[in-house]
Amino acid sequence: MNAAELAQLVEPAVFEEGFELVDCNVSRTPKSQVFRFYIDSDAGVSIDACARVSRRISQELDANPLLQGNYLIEVSSPGMNRRIWTRAHFVRFQGERVKVDLLDAPSEGRVWLGEIGEVGDDDFELRLENGDTRRIRFDEIEVAKLRLDPWKRKPKDR
Repeated sequence: MNAAELAQLVEPAVFEEGFELVDCNVSRTPKSQVFRFYIDSDAGVSIDACARVSRRISQELDANPLLQGNYLIEVSSPGMNRRIWTRAHFVRFQGERVKVDLLDAPSEGRVWLGEIGEVGDDDFELRLENGDTRRIRFDEIEVAKLRLDPWKRKPKDR
């Protein structure tokens, strides 16, 4: 089972527990598979929540006849420098710093660091540290990760 199939299988259960499935991956050892799930919510992720979601995911996987062999499940928060890729992620983290690696290198460079500005339907504004801005289309992005510094975070008006 690959990561996309795994995500599709467990995402409804994770959502029912009140969390977003941010990412998942699969790795294999000679004796088993390891399934890693990264969950998040606006309220954050506690250790108890990870345990609860892990039990729920285990139920879903145990009920799947296509899944054979031994496997381990790891559930955790995505961490501070989490990967973001959907429009909803960019909206949620508007105003935060992000590092963006582009698929193709324009003449200005492939890697960009700045603050997420206005988010459109197909792109977002990246506010660079020198005061310039650049619009980046979501389909141009290879990887985007938050670059949060807990000691320099701006208070949010929420």
